[in-house]
Amino acid sequence: MTTEKPNFDFLLAKLKHVDWRIKLLAFLEGEPTLTPDEIVSPHCCELGRWLDKEGLLKYRNCPKIQELNTIHTQLHHVSQYILSHYQNGLTSVEAEYETLQQLSQKLIEILEILEKEKPKLNSL
Repeated sequence: MTTEKPNFDFLLAKLKHVDWRIKLLAFLEGEPTLTPDEIVSPHCCELGRWLDKEGLLKYRNCPKIQELNTIHTQLHHVSQYILSHYQNGLTSVEAEYETLQQLSQKLIEILEILEKEKPKLNSL
């Protein structure tokens, strides 16, 4: 068993996620802050790339990593729905945005838990 900590900074990921959410709102208001892929694809943001390349492989036995991946994917799917509606001129997506907010909060909570549990992750 190794004592090295995961090299992923979960707290920085939390900050970048909040920044992504702010940029999403700005994008929907007409500012070119994100690309459509960064909005809809769970594989194009930094968290998604880490999950694909390391997180899901190295920590596949960690239920919180699995939950993080599920929430992260759902969040991007809701974002895709919102973006699709905006691109088609439909702006009544309040319910979907509320879902996005709830998923975002859950994602942040999981990232905070994982940051606290970093030393335990390598023993899984």
